Amino acid sequence: MRHYRLAYAEWSCAEYLVIVRCILMGEINQGRYLTALSKQLMEYYSSSPIYLSNYGHHAIEVALNIFHRSRSERNQVIIPAYICPSVVQAIQTCGLIAVSVDVDDDLNLNPNAMLAAFGSRTLAVIAPHMYGCPAKIEQIEQICKDAQIFLIDDAAQVMGVRSNNGQLLGTFGDVGILSFAQSKTLVTGIRGSGGALIVNNMAHNEAAKLMMEALPPSYKRMSALLDFLWNYHWSAYTGNSSYYLGRLLGLFGWRSEKSNHYSMISNLEAGIALIQFSKLLDINRQKIRVAELYYQNLKKSEVIGFPQYSEGRYLARIMLKLPEMVDLTVMKEKLKKKGVESRLGYKSFFSQNTKNAEQLSLRMLGVPCGASMTPVEIEEICKILHLTLSEIKLHSERNN
Repeated sequence: MRHYRLAYAEWSCAEYLVIVRCILMGEINQGRYLTALSKQLMEYYSSSPIYLSNYGHHAIEVALNIFHRSRSERNQVIIPAYICPSVVQAIQTCGLIAVSVDVDDDLNLNPNAMLAAFGSRTLAVIAPHMYGCPAKIEQIEQICKDAQIFLIDDAAQVMGVRSNNGQLLGTFGDVGILSFAQSKTLVTGIRGSGGALIVNNMAHNEAAKLMMEALPPSYKRMSALLDFLWNYHWSAYTGNSSYYLGRLLGLFGWRSEKSNHYSMISNLEAGIALIQFSKLLDINRQKIRVAELYYQNLKKSEVIGFPQYSEGRYLARIMLKLPEMVDLTVMKEKLKKKGVESRLGYKSFFSQNTKNAEQLSLRMLGVPCGASMTPVEIEEICKILHLTLSEIKLHSERNN
């Protein structure tokens, strides 16, 4: 049976050569790649200073702390109800209150719902571009400017993608955010593998520079790299055999730790980022091709939707909308038995007024979308999806 697995990174031999070089030269944590990556990103985002960290959500915390210092009487941060949990955690770490508002059918922040939630305690808005689908960022930015509310343009999943007016996502609002963790555009690993703060409003630059440059050097990155390779990138060969990974790490005196400490990005991961950056346009181009192939196979489907698709649009993940009757956990298990790996969406941060986000979260399922996938592979996955849905429907009818 053929297996179709989720892709967490688009790596070639070049990334592994960087890893080998850093190990042989003893430059895992510090070295020449750190300066080179900073320079490369500064040139790319030419109008905005950029500061590197090991976590994208640390950049969110830095920005929120800067905002709160200037407006200490405000403590609410508006976010879309469908969002990565780490964003909510970052808000709470700063001692602030996350206020969720509803999303549009593309899973992005609804500008009207955002505006309706503004109040005297609203400090900032965080606007992600969910799974690479651009939010209505120009409209959101203008609303925030008019209301004098800070805006974080969360471009964690859309590096190299531009808005309708040609402006790079991440350069709207007061600050932007990048992330280099698995399943993003540019991928260097897992947990603490890299992120960046883009300062778009120079009034915040001095404070941001002080906080970001005060970060300590990275450490223990080899264990995190092996964790990523073993449990994610090589999962087709290793499975999720964490026990064996632990034994392997022990042989070298390394331990795989789930640490949330903040530091600079490591030289090792900065080197991988540079290789990834050199392929950015090609990766994005291939992801657009994959999304187009899924759309062509599903456009006549009456049961499977593709709400984030638009012609020529880059998507970090392919998230499909399944019928209301389908239990996503059951669907996921049935697909696995047929050789198709899938994943659920975010559990989200619902409130009383976020019904659309809540309903969508029960219907969105992610499917394989590696940049190297062929038309035949995508056609076969779509056939398996329809077959599995038919089986579920038949089983339901029999039970009723």
